[in-house]
Amino acid sequence: MQAKKKAAKKTYKSAAKKKTVPELKTVTMDEVKAIVAEASKIMAEAHAKTEAAHAKTEAAIQELSAENRLLAAENRLLTAENRKTSDEVRKTSEAVRQLHDEVSETSAAVRQLNDTLGGMGGHLGEVI
Repeated sequence: MQAKKKAAKKTYKSAAKKKTVPELKTVTMDEVKAIVAEASKIMAEAHAKTEAAHAKTEAAIQELSAENRLLAAENRLLTAENRKTSDEVRKTSEAVRQLHDEVSETSAAVRQLNDTLGGMGGHLGEVI
């Protein structure tokens, strides 16, 4: 009989590296003051840029508001003109309808006159 071989023991290495705390550096009071002064300078510059951008934004808002007011006024004028035009179109349509009725009446009168004159012409021929 054959002897059974023992399975090799598996060992796994941890993939995670051990985290170490960096060594703290001793800072003097003068260095702290310099760091604070530099941070204050950077913050002041950022604040100035923000203020300038804010001023530009406010100016743009004012300009757009003025344009919006002008456009609203123009819109009101155009609306009034559209109402006038609609009224004029309505009046013109009414006048065209009345003219059409008059032309129809005139055409009927002309047909009747032609019939009458034609009949007279036939009677005149009989008289002659």
